[in-house]
Amino acid sequence: MATKKYKLRKFTPCKNRKFKLSKNQMAKLNEWLMGVEQRAAEFQAANIKINNDGMGLGLPDYGAIGGGLAFTFAPNGIGTYCKVTEAITGESIDLSEYDQW
Repeated sequence: MATKKYKLRKFTPCKNRKFKLSKNQMAKLNEWLMGVEQRAAEFQAANIKINNDGMGLGLPDYGAIGGGLAFTFAPNGIGTYCKVTEAITGESIDLSEYDQW
C-alpha cells in the first residue's frame, strides 16, 4: 500500500518577536508569586536544605542564575497563551487574557 506524500509548508521562524506582560498580568503574577515562593522555600527547608543565601528571609534557592520561573508564550492567531511555571513546586498560573481575544 502506497503512502500519500504531503507537501509541507515552509517554516518561517519568529524573528525579533517580543512577548510582554500587561499591567494586569504582572499584578496577577506578583500576587501568585507571593504564595508560591513561600511554598517553594518551605519545601526546600523540609526536603533539601535551608537557603542561607536569602539572609534568613525564607526565600527559595533557585541557583546561581535564578531560573525559578519558566514562561510559555504561544501565539495562536486570536491571542497569545501565556503560562508561568515555578521550578521547585511545579505550580503554574495561566496569565492568558482570554477576554482580550
